[in-house]
Amino acid sequence: MKELIVLENFAVQPISEEILALNEVTKEYGITLTPEEAKELSETRAKALAENERIEIGVGAMEGIIKRFSRSSYITKENYAYTLSEIAEVFYYIKTETDDKINDNALLDELFVRFEQRCRGSVDTLLAKEAEIIIRKVVSGENYEEWFGERDAEDNSRDTALQARRDETGAITPFLTTDEGAVVELADRIEEEQTLGYKVKE
Repeated sequence: MKELIVLENFAVQPISEEILALNEVTKEYGITLTPEEAKELSETRAKALAENERIEIGVGAMEGIIKRFSRSSYITKENYAYTLSEIAEVFYYIKTETDDKINDNALLDELFVRFEQRCRGSVDTLLAKEAEIIIRKVVSGENYEEWFGERDAEDNSRDTALQARRDETGAITPFLTTDEGAVVELADRIEEEQTLGYKVKE
């Protein structure tokens, strides 16, 4: 029991300094958190952990959330802190509801792609719809298509790397990191070649 109490106390320790340190990474995308925003995000994380009866040592998943979503094409200085808080809450909720059957990186991938492609930056849509779809997919496993596939069917017109980055006017807005750029360029070129019917020069 004593050991459990120690872990619980450690899990809710403020991580605002660790969060602020990640500004060194996110400033590349022109967005950073203020000390007050970092404090609020730390408190949101502690609350989400408590509500979901979870224990997390150190900065944990918050680092991944910040690194992934700071490069979103829909993130601005104005909505950055708010979006991170909402993503943190849904992240821990999904982890609990799926009994940790999906690892942190896989869940972050799911959330990020859905936020960019299906939700087009709408946190409300991510929380109200996509989170439940992720939970159903993970929990039902190989039975997903049979049980929920038709109900969860959606417009897949933005599911490719190229289409996901188009805004309402059809213009392409990059949201991937430099490291991923080569992969996306290749995917874009292949898609363009398939559309045009001939090979595009590099």
